[in-house]
Amino acid sequence: MMTNMQDDVPKSVKKKLRELVYQAHEAALREPLSKLAPQFERWQRGEIDAIQLADLIHEFDGGPSRKIYSKFTYRNAWDTQMLVAHGIDTGLLDRSAVPEEVLPYLERWLGFYRSTS
Repeated sequence: MMTNMQDDVPKSVKKKLRELVYQAHEAALREPLSKLAPQFERWQRGEIDAIQLADLIHEFDGGPSRKIYSKFTYRNAWDTQMLVAHGIDTGLLDRSAVPEEVLPYLERWLGFYRSTS
């Protein structure tokens, strides 16, 4: 049985977990940002003005961006373990890209996500 994974996460693993959370956060933003990108093209073509574009950016910032940001905010190693496991479970992260030394710290959360799928 493993010891409390929250208390004894090595610094190198904590760093990798933070990097993986960043990757999952970035991946989660891709789809909503891809919907916003055409609005910039419309603005450049003169189809909408700068105020309309700014309103669309504001809607994005207060909607999808805020929800995703709040989902990927963490306070400690325990949070990062859960977020990385969630990223794997939802397909935002490829499990094969997770270093072997990090996987033992994800076991509890990966099991949780398997049991709720």
